[in-house]
Amino acid sequence: MPEPEDILSLIQNALDLIITVDLDGTISYVSPAIERLLGYTQEEYIGRNSRTVVHPDDVSKVMKVSKSTNPSTDIRVQHKNGSWIIFEGLVKKRINNSRIVGVVINARDITERKRVDEEIRDSRQQLRNLSAHLQAMREEERKQISIDLHDELGQSLTALKMELSWLEKKLSGDQLLLKERVISMIKLVDDTVRSIQRISTELRPGILDDLGLTEAIKWQASEFTNRTGIRCTVSLSKEEFPLDQDRATVVFRIFQETLTNVARHASATRVAVALNEKYGKLYMKIKDNGIGINQRQISGSKSLGLIGIRERAYSLGGSVKISGVSGKGTTVILTIPIDGNDKTRD
Repeated sequence: MPEPEDILSLIQNALDLIITVDLDGTISYVSPAIERLLGYTQEEYIGRNSRTVVHPDDVSKVMKVSKSTNPSTDIRVQHKNGSWIIFEGLVKKRINNSRIVGVVINARDITERKRVDEEIRDSRQQLRNLSAHLQAMREEERKQISIDLHDELGQSLTALKMELSWLEKKLSGDQLLLKERVISMIKLVDDTVRSIQRISTELRPGILDDLGLTEAIKWQASEFTNRTGIRCTVSLSKEEFPLDQDRATVVFRIFQETLTNVARHASATRVAVALNEKYGKLYMKIKDNGIGINQRQISGSKSLGLIGIRERAYSLGGSVKISGVSGKGTTVILTIPIDGNDKTRD
């Protein structure tokens, strides 16, 4: 057991601030660190009421946290110069003759740490805002390119096919070689038109804008099955969800990216998709029966597709939970607020 004088020496020389407060809020002791941390002498501080120096919003924290199982809290205390210093306080009850007579607080200055944390949060939010802005610009560009391909280039090719068809009819029977070349060009035009339609649809499916999210999801599931041979079923709690265009686009792109990951990595034969609405939020669950993703793949810095999925959801106040079981598949659950009033920050 350390001697009392040893304990007193530790308190007197502690870098952290040690304060004892009586039940009525009177400060009955403060360690010498008070002068370095808050600009007061011990004599100036002892006898003051804690309510005169602790931020009004934090006054009730001290006694409340002393009764909790986690006796730690952040407390703002006023410096002699008027500024607020943030302390991380470890609060313990003082007991005398089985009665609580006050609390003792071990307080560590975390003002700089809080400032750095806030700067990091602000920087992260700015990067996310920039990412969301770039995604929106990219989506608008894809939409415009899709329209241009479909309308302008598609119309030109259609006109070209009509001219070639007219020319074919004008060729006489003894111009067989020319006729074969024209027919070959007509086929080439048809193939090009189909390629343009496919590229245009991949850039921005018109069904999403014309018929809404659920029809676009069903269409994409069918396309995925036709393209990969992996059966994709869709279950809907309702035929349409009241999402604005930005939110519908985010949900659709997350769905597309998830299916892409399934096709590339899952070795699955089935994918089940379910959409439902609850408490003002849209829930989309995508589950495959593949090899299952592991935690390293989920959190890895090289998993750019998964990072993109999370950032798309976060940009609209949503979240994505990804889990996997080896040999039993992967589950992706997207949660996104319907009306956009539930934006979150770190």
